[in-house]
Amino acid sequence: MKRNPSPRQGSRRQFEPERAVATKDGLTDHTASPVGRSCRGERSRMPFSHKAQSVIGGLALLAGMLTIPLVGTPAYASTTLNVSTTGSNAGNCQNNPCATISYAVSQAASGDTIDVAAGTYQDIVSIPATLTGLTITGPTGGATVDGESTTAQVGSVFAVYGGASVTLENLTISDGEGTVFGDEASGDGVFISENASADLVDDTITNNTDCRVGNVEGAGVYNSGTATLSDDTVSNNTACGLPGGGIFTASGSSTALTNDTISGNVGGGTGGGLFNSGWTTLNDDTVAGNTAAYVELGSANAGGGIYNDEGTVELNADTIAGNTAVYGGGVATSSDATTDLAGSIVGTNSQTPGSGNCDIVSDSTWSDDGYNLAADGSCGLSSSTSLPGTNPELGTLTNNGGMTQTMEPQVGSPAINKIPDPTSADTFSLCPGTDQRGVSRPQGPACDIGSVEVRQTTPEPAISGVSFSGSASHPTVTITGTGFGNAPAGTAEPANCGWLPLLPGSGSDYASNDLSLIDVTGGWHAGLTIPSPDCVGLDVTYSPTQVVLKFGSYYKTHGWTLNAGDAFTVNVASATASATVEYSKIRSVSFSGSSSDPTVTIEGRGFGSGPAASASGAPGGGSGTDYNLDELYVLDTSSGWYAGQPGNWVTVNVVSYTNTRVVLQFGSYYDYYNTWVLDPGASYAVGVAGASTSGVVSYH
Repeated sequence: MKRNPSPRQGSRRQFEPERAVATKDGLTDHTASPVGRSCRGERSRMPFSHKAQSVIGGLALLAGMLTIPLVGTPAYASTTLNVSTTGSNAGNCQNNPCATISYAVSQAASGDTIDVAAGTYQDIVSIPATLTGLTITGPTGGATVDGESTTAQVGSVFAVYGGASVTLENLTISDGEGTVFGDEASGDGVFISENASADLVDDTITNNTDCRVGNVEGAGVYNSGTATLSDDTVSNNTACGLPGGGIFTASGSSTALTNDTISGNVGGGTGGGLFNSGWTTLNDDTVAGNTAAYVELGSANAGGGIYNDEGTVELNADTIAGNTAVYGGGVATSSDATTDLAGSIVGTNSQTPGSGNCDIVSDSTWSDDGYNLAADGSCGLSSSTSLPGTNPELGTLTNNGGMTQTMEPQVGSPAINKIPDPTSADTFSLCPGTDQRGVSRPQGPACDIGSVEVRQTTPEPAISGVSFSGSASHPTVTITGTGFGNAPAGTAEPANCGWLPLLPGSGSDYASNDLSLIDVTGGWHAGLTIPSPDCVGLDVTYSPTQVVLKFGSYYKTHGWTLNAGDAFTVNVASATASATVEYSKIRSVSFSGSSSDPTVTIEGRGFGSGPAASASGAPGGGSGTDYNLDELYVLDTSSGWYAGQPGNWVTVNVVSYTNTRVVLQFGSYYDYYNTWVLDPGASYAVGVAGASTSGVVSYH
């Protein structure tokens, strides 16, 4: 996957001086107009003729003409200027606030900050090429800059011209009417010129829709320079007759999005949410509910969420869902486009029957970098870790916490716990530290696919049961419960043994106060490091809901035993339980069915929660859950065959398994050979969790 290149140089759009354009207050605005801005090309395999052709060219030279004349002397040191709805456009905006952002810009110097108080401002703001490092910030909760006014001139709410750099933070940007070029306009909300840059942080760019000039592209944000968006919402913007309802990235420019939501936008023909002809990277973003609208007969209608037009789009840990187009409701490409997909969801988008969530042109480049999920087979998922044709089971777009709305995978979603930590695609982590909302990843044993990591609360540690199997000299202790978490670190050697000679430990001997067993009656303990460590180590199988302990080195050497009736205490992850030792015991065995189709029911105590299943216990594959372990078996001692123990083809299918009751049926190859039967009167032996018994078969 390609990462963060320098923006490609050179815009295809050229400019020449043109007629003046009337503004709302009757003044004239001498702008430049592009040559050859037709966008009526066939989509099938040809790029749009207007594509990526940057809007700005010679506008940098005219930036001074678009700004309000300077009043007073602007500050040249790093200074904070203030704007308030109760201010006045007089002075330098430092001691007393001014009334508009555009006036404050006229008083600002490079590196200054303009603090905007809460409220609504009807304003059209131009950032001239001479201003760099300017910050315009609203309060927590934001301030609204509204471009629709009877007194303000027609234009983008914020226009950033060549050479300028600005940060826009905590602002709602709405009702812009675009930077006009003849009968077309660009960037109703935010317009970024060639060689200009803008950082948009915690902004809402919404309801920027104006069709009075005929055609609008990039209604929310039009970028022909360098743009970064973080924790922004770009919603409900409409590009009239041209692509890019939410965001338009022109050729030679770059747009980087992180933790943003692009929703409810409408693009004319292509790119309802985003249209890209440059280089666009999305990390932990949601693109949802956008539409590539029908324009006219023969025009393209593709890429409801994203349309990649001969550019490069990188999708990392994103969710693209609920978008609509005739072709490729989620993502569509043109010829010569490059699209990389990693750790992302493309699902539940709407498109014409016969099309798919993705519409990938054959001569474009499409890469599946792993751990992707798509609702159908149209998204070119080829990695063994990806899930094509899988419903992501997402919730609706809503407030799930964080700065932006998201679509959270629901309980049981196949997107949950799928990406091991750490996993990377090239240099990008597919299991980054946080999701789009700032929730830490992973919440479970692995990271979730898409922009949202489902919160998984860890219950308080609690022990619900303790069972003993084996014998006093060969004990196994099974502890069940919740909230055990991950296994504590154990020592590879037994705890301090004093003068005793060190012998090699068996398994992974533990010495940790977070995991211990005390034989109160016998006066010895295993696992503890205080107050007086001993040499009885614990070999451990550990999960969040079950811990199985076997005794390690020195246990048998020193003759320690764990006898039935001994008082004991166990400790797991700060949860404790105390009782007396009771080993597994079989009280009764009953048979039902027939000799060719038998069911064996074993009643008793101390069976625990069942041994690990072995799916490959019998050649040819087993039926049900085949077991093939010494701890669970049935012997037909009369006929000389056995089921469940390693080395035999007759495996045991476990119908149910509890601490007090086990129900068994016979598995693969039992009926196949038609020679193994469990006849009435045959001698049998059964074993469960170290307990065993024998008798004579009797059906009922």
